[in-house]
Amino acid sequence: MGTTTPDRTSESSQEVLQQLAKIVESRIFKKSERMRRFLRYIVEMTLAGKQNEIGEYSLGLEVYDRTDEFDPRLNSIVRVDAARLRSKLREYYETEGKVDTIHIEIPKGTYIPVVSNEKSARSFDHDSEAFVRRTGKAIAVMPFLDLSPQRDQWQFGRGLAEELSFSLSRIPHLSIVSNISVLALKRRRLDVPRIGRRLGLDVIIEGSIRKWNKKFRIAVRLTDALTGYQLWSAAFERKVGDVVPLQKEIAVLVSKAVRIKLRRGTDTRNIRF
Repeated sequence: MGTTTPDRTSESSQEVLQQLAKIVESRIFKKSERMRRFLRYIVEMTLAGKQNEIGEYSLGLEVYDRTDEFDPRLNSIVRVDAARLRSKLREYYETEGKVDTIHIEIPKGTYIPVVSNEKSARSFDHDSEAFVRRTGKAIAVMPFLDLSPQRDQWQFGRGLAEELSFSLSRIPHLSIVSNISVLALKRRRLDVPRIGRRLGLDVIIEGSIRKWNKKFRIAVRLTDALTGYQLWSAAFERKVGDVVPLQKEIAVLVSKAVRIKLRRGTDTRNIRF
């Protein structure tokens, strides 16, 4: 009779379920049955690979026992309680769960949990052993820093980030993480590796904008989300003109470099713009 090797995915899932049980039995959650049901539902659905089914409507039916006539546009109960749940999770990890190595968070703008193992720097979230969501790479575009003397180019930077996200979304097997999720962690002043682990990222795009004497200088870099090491960088100098075509041009050029670097493993240092 042969022996079987334990499945690593099952082990990872078990760790997450053990952490979930610890949280819902904590003092902070024990008397809040709705919060317990909410958290159990989204974690268990994600572990089952069904996170795409998580939404306000399904939460209304499964957590709040609403009928199929439930309309989240008219009833904000899920959104309100999601904010309460985020707050309770923060409170738990600041008190009873202060030394826990496995962290469960719910980034703003989504109901899909992010789980990470702080001790081993191993992520269980969206592209993890336990949370199977995608088969390719995951990338996030950070807000572009405005280094102009007048600090008046933030709108240009915001538009550039949006164009870049749109252009990257056309690359097969590349998932673009919501800007809302990135900003929520950025406001907490987490460094790149910690943001990467919390959101299950492979790489992060960062950049800056500087405007002077009717010229733009736009610097962009591709960073390994796990180590924080720079994988590729480029700088673009363009005359000030119609900003939308300029944003699109830069977005296409950067996407080209990202596609080559991530999908083909080609050295991008020799790419000419």
